[in-house]
Amino acid sequence: MILREIVERNLEKMKGGETGCMRPLILDESIGGNAGNWQEHSCAAANFYYDAKTGEIICFGNCQKVPGEIREKFLQGTFRIAVDMRKTGRYRIIDAGMGSQVQDTARETLEASIEEFNRRYGFEVKTLVER
Repeated sequence: MILREIVERNLEKMKGGETGCMRPLILDESIGGNAGNWQEHSCAAANFYYDAKTGEIICFGNCQKVPGEIREKFLQGTFRIAVDMRKTGRYRIIDAGMGSQVQDTARETLEASIEEFNRRYGFEVKTLVER
């Protein structure tokens, strides 16, 4: 069961510019480093902490900068994000690691959050047409 109100709150964390949101974390990460490439795009990784039952994202951040009480109470996940540096400067979430303790509702809500983020804010993906 996807929790739509949480999807909207997750989108705010994914798009927001404040500390604890995804955008500032990506801008602070090294693009094309450990996250590699996807198609012709360099990638970055964005770590986040979320509620294992609902899928609500609490904050984005690397563990050394996230308060201990958040690290202890919530699960850590990682989005792998492709960045379109040549054309739009926009990005697209291409993969998500959520860990094995995530419950079905949380997984579905996070997946819906990714789909909605990519639909609203992500760059378009080229599809190959067979002839």
